[in-house]
Amino acid sequence: MKTKPRQFSANRGESRKRFWMRKRWLLVGLLLGGLAGQVEAASFAAEAAELHASSDLEFLRVLTRDVVAASRVKPGQNAGGSPTNSSGFTLIMPGGRGSYPAFWIRDFAMSLESGFVTAEEMLNHLRLTARCQNGPVSRTLKHGLVVPPHAIPDHINFDGRPVFYPGTYSSGDDQGTGAFGILPPVDDHYEFVHIAWYLFRTTGKADFLREPVNGMPLRERLVTAFAAPKTDAQNGIYMTSVTLPWAVLSAPTPRRDNVP
Repeated sequence: MKTKPRQFSANRGESRKRFWMRKRWLLVGLLLGGLAGQVEAASFAAEAAELHASSDLEFLRVLTRDVVAASRVKPGQNAGGSPTNSSGFTLIMPGGRGSYPAFWIRDFAMSLESGFVTAEEMLNHLRLTARCQNGPVSRTLKHGLVVPPHAIPDHINFDGRPVFYPGTYSSGDDQGTGAFGILPPVDDHYEFVHIAWYLFRTTGKADFLREPVNGMPLRERLVTAFAAPKTDAQNGIYMTSVTLPWAVLSAPTPRRDNVP
């Protein structure tokens, strides 16, 4: 994907003009020598570093904006061989090249502080995640995999079907062999809460927490999601009593984010 060349505002252009004037005086100071020249050199170095950092940040800001824009999949569109987006709103996938054609909860949550995801998009993705949360009963999949009560999906396909395990786009009972573990990733439960928190931080409004989603207020869904992973009562560290089969323990460990 091509990126636009760096552009500088009028204020930045004025800063660069002053910068070059300072450089001219620096050369005079160095020629004359003495303490004045040394002080001017230190001041010039600090200003040069600030100007360089400013232009680099602007470049990264523009790049981030373009990547987020390219990552949007509008209703009726698809990407990378995915199902058509039938959610009724624009979904945001990780990256803009279609390598991960689905809505990944963690990637979306981590992109919010970029400043290029709107409050409306946050709310739409939050509602979709809430609708796809597992119910109060544990769900057993093939190969000994388990979806605990109130679990949050790893990712959600563009057709709105949740996938609780990485490494696959299958949303049915066959979501892998256990090579990525026999419990869904833990972090998505907290990323779900993070999306809600960031939406509140952005808008200053909390009325969305009272919205019913499949018969349960959104706030209650956030609470049950946060409490779904089992943690040690003494230190809060995640724990599990599930025993992995020896076949899984002895198998080569694939990449954490590998998707065939």
